[in-house]
Amino acid sequence: MKRFKHMSCPICDGMYFSAPNKDNYDEEIKDLKREEASLLTVLQEIGKKNIFNFLSDEGLLPNYAFPEAGIVLRAILYRKEDEGAAAIPGQKKKYEKMVYEYNRSASSAISEFAPNNSFYVDGRKLTIDQVDLTTAQTAQWRLCPNCSHAQIEQTGKNTSACPQCGSP
Repeated sequence: MKRFKHMSCPICDGMYFSAPNKDNYDEEIKDLKREEASLLTVLQEIGKKNIFNFLSDEGLLPNYAFPEAGIVLRAILYRKEDEGAAAIPGQKKKYEKMVYEYNRSASSAISEFAPNNSFYVDGRKLTIDQVDLTTAQTAQWRLCPNCSHAQIEQTGKNTSACPQCGSP
């Protein structure tokens, strides 16, 4: 099997890829170009954001605004293109990719943006079918069973008793 080095993408620098299947080479190239265009659109949308808003949304700068900025869902939606009478029987349907961002308050996002849940926006019903957890950062929380106090655990801090009710 011959391997090719991908040169045009700085993210993929140093990666190697296998030669494509010759039977559906053209279709794979078209799909990959559509996917690349969608990802470039996402990058352009990220690039349009105000740097101060981005840094405060990520928690790197303090945000004293109330209510909170909320949770953002960046979605790539696939829709079958309408080819009408020109469609060739037996040919795969083409998909158009669209990139959208939806904002919700944290209390709404916890249920609406959960996998297998649906919500309505812009006259459409959207169903969450997957969530990318590779970009999420996790935190350990300490929960008091007596008074329902919750706080993020801090390394090196004595947390043997609840700071609110004193319960062990």
